[in-house]
Amino acid sequence: LFNPLDYHVFANNGWVGNWDIRVDFAGPLSSAYFRREVVAWADCVKLRYGNSPADNPWLWEHMRRYTSQMASYFYALRIDNCHSTPLSVGEYMIDAARGTNPNIIVVAELFTGSEELDSLYAGQLGMNALIREAMAAPDTHDLGRIVLRHGGRPVGSMTQCLGDARILHPSLPPSCFVDCTHDNEMPTEIRTSEDTLPNAALVAMGICASWST
Repeated sequence: LFNPLDYHVFANNGWVGNWDIRVDFAGPLSSAYFRREVVAWADCVKLRYGNSPADNPWLWEHMRRYTSQMASYFYALRIDNCHSTPLSVGEYMIDAARGTNPNIIVVAELFTGSEELDSLYAGQLGMNALIREAMAAPDTHDLGRIVLRHGGRPVGSMTQCLGDARILHPSLPPSCFVDCTHDNEMPTEIRTSEDTLPNAALVAMGICASWST
């Protein structure tokens, strides 16, 4: 930084609202940083992967080794901010993880705002589950929709059953349903303190994996 002949420039990682996640917001086709559109996180740096290992061989190999190492230690991996991760990078790293541990479970924080894009990412990366949050609901109507959508088939529902057989339909991966994550305010901040337990109870009643931070 202090050598005028050897400058090093970095950009903070973050996310961009209403962004086409298929376009790398740090890539040459984006002006998001220049337009101040990136909601930046001051504690981490955006890594410049490019489109393939040929664009940055050291970085791809370094992160491949790191990912493989983590896959050898743990039963599952969580992809944070997956909606800001280029597909080519995600696919390469998950392939590396499954090369080390074929049974590794991949859970992703994927918020694209579109079920079509969710399906594209989930299918191409082979995700096992997507993180969904009850506190993302702005009102009771939407909370009911989220619980129904991600909580599994309601008890006593009239969904058609054919004995032990099930009709297969295209669908997203199962949900890891959370009452509140670090990404949103607590119920006491945007709802009421009394909402904390009912919100957690609705999540716990879902027929899916559930947890809380």
